[in-house]
Amino acid sequence: DVMAAITGSPYFPGGIGTFDAPMNQYLVFEEGPSMNIQLQWATYRDAADQCSLSRIWGGIHPPMDDIAGRVIGTAVASDAVAKADGLWQDTLPKVLVLECPPFVNDFICADTLDFIAHFDQPMSTNWGPNLDFVNGDLSSDLTYVDVNWINDSTYRWRFVVQDNNHVVENIDVKIMGAANVNGVLQRIKYGNDIFVIDTENPYVTGFSSNLEVVNESVVQQDQYFVGLSFNETVVGEFIQFNSNCQTLQSSIIAPVVEGNDDLNLQVSLNDLNEEFQSPTLMITGFKDLAGNDMIVLDTMLLTTVIDTKAPSLIAWNLNATVFDETNAGGTWIVQALYDEPMSSDLTPILQLPNSMDLTPLNDQWLDTLNFEWSFVINDNNVNANNLILSTTGASDLWGNLQDTIYFMDGIQWEMNPWVEALGCLDTTACNFDVNANTNDGSCIVPLTPCDDGDSLTVNDMIQLDCSCSGEIVQSLQEQAMNFSIYPNPTTDFLNIIGTGRVIIFDVNGRVLFDQRILGRAVVDVQKWAAGSYTLKTDHREFTWIKSSFAAK
Repeated sequence: DVMAAITGSPYFPGGIGTFDAPMNQYLVFEEGPSMNIQLQWATYRDAADQCSLSRIWGGIHPPMDDIAGRVIGTAVASDAVAKADGLWQDTLPKVLVLECPPFVNDFICADTLDFIAHFDQPMSTNWGPNLDFVNGDLSSDLTYVDVNWINDSTYRWRFVVQDNNHVVENIDVKIMGAANVNGVLQRIKYGNDIFVIDTENPYVTGFSSNLEVVNESVVQQDQYFVGLSFNETVVGEFIQFNSNCQTLQSSIIAPVVEGNDDLNLQVSLNDLNEEFQSPTLMITGFKDLAGNDMIVLDTMLLTTVIDTKAPSLIAWNLNATVFDETNAGGTWIVQALYDEPMSSDLTPILQLPNSMDLTPLNDQWLDTLNFEWSFVINDNNVNANNLILSTTGASDLWGNLQDTIYFMDGIQWEMNPWVEALGCLDTTACNFDVNANTNDGSCIVPLTPCDDGDSLTVNDMIQLDCSCSGEIVQSLQEQAMNFSIYPNPTTDFLNIIGTGRVIIFDVNGRVLFDQRILGRAVVDVQKWAAGSYTLKTDHREFTWIKSSFAAK
């Protein structure tokens, strides 16, 4: 209310009042604010309300003082203004507010610059006040275009700004010469540090990067950084790289919010399988604190290499792909041809199939593109077809590792002219194979146990005519009561005759077999430990021995 009485309006001049609180430089009792903040109010009362609340939120004043204090302040405001006016009321017309931008920059040079003075009372519009810049000659920077009264209490000076690409600070003004409608001259208005002329564009004074070689590993781990030094403090807005190298052209730069003159930019690159030396680079997107755009940095990175392409093996050269016993003792040579010069610091690894028996002789780079392995060929009496080679581990000159490359044509390894034929070699067996040369354990011999599938038969065996049949039992109940096992002891297979559930335990009580059988079951006990076992049925128990030797 006091401010409204003094100024004649409850509103800030121009309808809005502002206050800037710089990051971590405004609060006294703690860090803050966490970023640059501009407070804005329409009326003086809005500002007073927020001021009161800030004291409460800051823990400085107790809340119970707030509303009571505001009520008292409102009550005494009019009396305080009246008392002050009686002591030193100034009736001379005067400038209450002078409007002008805090910075005059490049962008204003493209338009006009206005200074607007607001007087506290109606003025004579027959002539206007003078505006003087008292601490410097700005005639080369500002040129009068127009002056006029907007209304009887508002006067405007209009200028054209020249872009002289320099900075003028601490500009003071003096306004004098206007009179009110009664002919009373105004009180002279002095303004200190009203605005700054800054038409100087920021520019890069130093450029650096942390790496001269950008390869696949750098791209994958976001390890590329660019350092920039400017002639003044700048803020990054829309930072952009333009380059004749697509890897740099498509890069993403981490945003820079805080103002500084030395910046370290993290550059995220895409793996475009590109090879490029000494790319050009243009950097844009920074402004100084006055809002002037940076002078574009256009440079060539003479010592920088962009190589995000993995080397490839483009050809194999083998002195043999088919091997037999006649090759034993000879030398096998394998050569790999790459599509670009390779680093001699790393030796590629050749992965060989297990079927091939080879003794390494030598491996070496023949030149920057060709690598050679040599081996002695051994006869391991093994046959294998369509074997595949592969190699990995080589690196190009810029540190990119090759992908695994395969030789897919297939290698024939035939070191055993005798071809194995599996089958039954027992001439007394029902399935004797005259073409077999290796016994595969499949022989079916008469009088050996079998299962004829009939639940009413027991002691099923292979007959002399190679059929499977057994003895007929009287009933299922008789089968259940008359279980039998054989042979006992045994080393390989245990035959169980009967019908019902059968459980076999070892000496530790572990269940090794649990199954319901109908007529006959054959249990493979070859892998069981030698010793005594218990076989339990629905009606009785048996003890049988797993022996290390077959019963005679």
